[in-house]
Amino acid sequence: MGSDGEFGKYTAVMSPDGKTIAVSNTLSRDVRFFDVESETFDEPKRILTIGAPYFAAWTHDGSAVYVPTQVPDMIARIGMDPDDNGAISRNIRDDCVRPHLAELDEEHGLFVVCEGDQTVTPGKVLPLDPETLEMRSESEVGLYPDAFARVAAGAR
Repeated sequence: MGSDGEFGKYTAVMSPDGKTIAVSNTLSRDVRFFDVESETFDEPKRILTIGAPYFAAWTHDGSAVYVPTQVPDMIARIGMDPDDNGAISRNIRDDCVRPHLAELDEEHGLFVVCEGDQTVTPGKVLPLDPETLEMRSESEVGLYPDAFARVAAGAR
């Protein structure tokens, strides 16, 4: 696949079935898929992105991935089947500065963690509709958030 400096490998996210790893590359602006069994990248499945991709989220059945990108600040839902023409994307720059991580929860939907400007503008968590990518609400969470964790109801 080339050196890390050539592609800018940033994140690696395992598919729900444990067979594939989505690798987001910030320099080459693509997501490549590593087949765990063959220990090779599946080049035909490579996704080129307009912006730099960060932490992707798989659908629970592994049929698609949600990819947040920076510059431009967007979220995309891209099917893994080469015949799937249902890819959608949404520019979220007005609501989300530097989307960093996507997280899919079966019960509550899709969440995107936005870093903010890392100095003054606070970061946010945006709940999005997983099908339309429309924003449901937003919550400011402080400066430069980097991850998202769900706590079970009643847990403290």
